[in-house]
Amino acid sequence: MTTERESKFEESYFGDYAGRGTYRDDRLKRAFRTRLVGRFLPRGRVLEIGCAYGYLLRALEDRFECAGIDVSEHAISVARTVTKAPVECGDVMELLPRKPDGAFDAVLAFDILEHLPEGQIPGVLNQIARILLPGGRLLVSVPNTRCLSRKLKKEQWTALRDPTHVSLLSPERWLELLGDPFTVVATGGDALWDIPYLPAVPGQLQRAFLLTYVLATATRGRFPRSLSENLIIVAEKRS
Repeated sequence: MTTERESKFEESYFGDYAGRGTYRDDRLKRAFRTRLVGRFLPRGRVLEIGCAYGYLLRALEDRFECAGIDVSEHAISVARTVTKAPVECGDVMELLPRKPDGAFDAVLAFDILEHLPEGQIPGVLNQIARILLPGGRLLVSVPNTRCLSRKLKKEQWTALRDPTHVSLLSPERWLELLGDPFTVVATGGDALWDIPYLPAVPGQLQRAFLLTYVLATATRGRFPRSLSENLIIVAEKRS
């Protein structure tokens, strides 16, 4: 039986990608996230929650023992053609409790937690902590509600254009939620990638903003949070 959450993320969602254009293999985003993972995870077993079409798993599968889950049957059907990693379809609230204790060295949750009601997030984080080995790491990317572009774009800010974003929380609140089962070891940002930003400037010139992604990738997540669409948090399971 398809849950309400599953029904929101079928082919029509990825076809429109919440008003940003068709979901695709974004090379800049993939390079950034691959470098970020490499900074904090030298090796091991990695689970990606919300793996979508499996592009990041494909980039990581030669260095890590990877697996993925996603709520969308459509996304998982595509992922099975993209990555060799095993992928599974289902709601995170149902799939995580089935995973054994200490099954993974790391969990990736990029662009996922904001889709969950705030009241469910502590339970999901506790399940993630349970399936991690002691000292295992969780890498999170969530919309940065204090970023410069929210001030510039106001109601047209990228995170507000996606109606499935139900938990657009402050950075302080995210750190508070993660600080219960985990110890936060690093925070950072990604880039200014939701062009255009300046109405009076031609679109082609505004592609210069994408150079911030290059800097973010080169610094492996150390780009200033205030200039980043997404907040990056790396947390470690307490022993």
